[in-house]
Amino acid sequence: MLKGAPLALLAVLLSTAAHAEDLHLYAVSWSGDAQRSVATRAILEQADAQLRAELARRGNRVVNAGEPTANAIVLMPTLEVDSNGTTISMVKVGADRSLLGSVKAKVGGPHRDAKLRRLIQRAVDEVARL
Repeated sequence: MLKGAPLALLAVLLSTAAHAEDLHLYAVSWSGDAQRSVATRAILEQADAQLRAELARRGNRVVNAGEPTANAIVLMPTLEVDSNGTTISMVKVGADRSLLGSVKAKVGGPHRDAKLRRLIQRAVDEVARL
């Protein structure tokens, strides 16, 4: 019988329990102008998909804002695309409807897909710190 096995199992269980406290249920609700161009709407759809994927990749559960979830943290992102770059702003609201904070991240340069991915990752990093 391995004497160290129960201790190793306990360490794994404690590590998993500590990590589970960092995981959240997020409801994502995009805001902004409904009269956007087709190109901007396509970027917004791509940003939404990447945001949800990034949150899920980090072990969080993501739902639409309209779904009934009493304990969800609400993210309200907006996306601005102009000639100087792409900017994402996010407001984080707790399940009790208290404002937890806001973040804003901007990235410029060519290669829209790569910069959008970097922008989303940076914004999610900042939101996680709030």
